[in-house]
Parts: sequence; C-alpha cells; structure tokens
Amino acid sequence: MDNQLRRILVDRFEIIPVLTLYPPWSLFIYKGWKTIETRLHNRYSKALEGLPLAIHSGMRYDKNWEGDAGEFLTKRQIEITKALQKGTKNFKTMGGQIICLTHVYDARKLTSWNSVDALIDCANTERHGLFLRDVKQIKPVKVKGKMGIWYVHPQLLKNVEGLEEYMHWRN
Repeated sequence: MDNQLRRILVDRFEIIPVLTLYPPWSLFIYKGWKTIETRLHNRYSKALEGLPLAIHSGMRYDKNWEGDAGEFLTKRQIEITKALQKGTKNFKTMGGQIICLTHVYDARKLTSWNSVDALIDCANTERHGLFLRDVKQIKPVKVKGKMGIWYVHPQLLKNVEGLEEYMHWRN
C-alpha cells in the first residue's frame, strides 16, 4: 500500500497508524516527556507527517534507557520510571497495548537542539524525528504489536472517548 492510499484510508477513518515502542520510551510519550520520536532512518517521516498516530507499548523492555535518556530527564522523571519498573502496574503489565494517541505535526532531520525533546543525543548521531503533540492518554487496548508502522481498524479503539474527532485533527 503506498503512502497516498494510506493517507486516504486514515482520512476516511478506515485505518489508524500505530508505532510500537519499547518501554519506557512508550511511557515517555504517554507522559508527555518525549515530544520527538527518533529513528536512525527517515522511512517513516513523510508517511506519518500530518497524521494521527497510536503509540503501542511493546513487550520488550529497553534496559539501556537511562544511559540514553538520563541526562535529558529530571531526577523526578527518573524516579518515576524506576518505580514503574518495580511496581505492580509495571512495564510488563503495560506491554502489548496501545496506550495513547498523538499527532505527528512535523518530520525532519534532527539537530543538537532537539536532544532534550527527543530524550536522546541528537548531536553526535544522525537522527530523524517525528514531532508529536496533543497526546491523548487512553485506557490501554491489548493488541499484538509489530515492527515498523502498522495499522489497526478504528473498531479496535471503539471505547476511546472522542476518537473520531481526535483522528480528524489537522495541522
């Protein structure tokens, strides 16, 4: 399916694009701490720019998160993240679920100025970013994730209040 057809299907509310992220990166978007999702490639950039996006929390946990994001998080954010690793509502129980919706309002190559919003060093590694805003936390919806961009039918998220209006947001 090409990008133009995908955009038509999203516009007609027939599919919702989804991106799976390993915890705690998915949590960082959920909490609004991370407003730029990064990749070492730009394959997703133009395909998602201007579209809504569901964030899926993967089953695998990134054990190296603190080394990558630690210098860009506050002490309190680090404490919250570590507490969630150990608590009863931890990353294992959150994994395998769509946890929030957001909008991709821009997509471009990143510079060192983007490191704080991306929660990762963008100065010494070439990265491409999806700029996110208007995060809507939802009651988690259990679904098996996939690598890359994948799509779900809106019926899967039927219990999300205001979903249709949210999905028709534009820049």
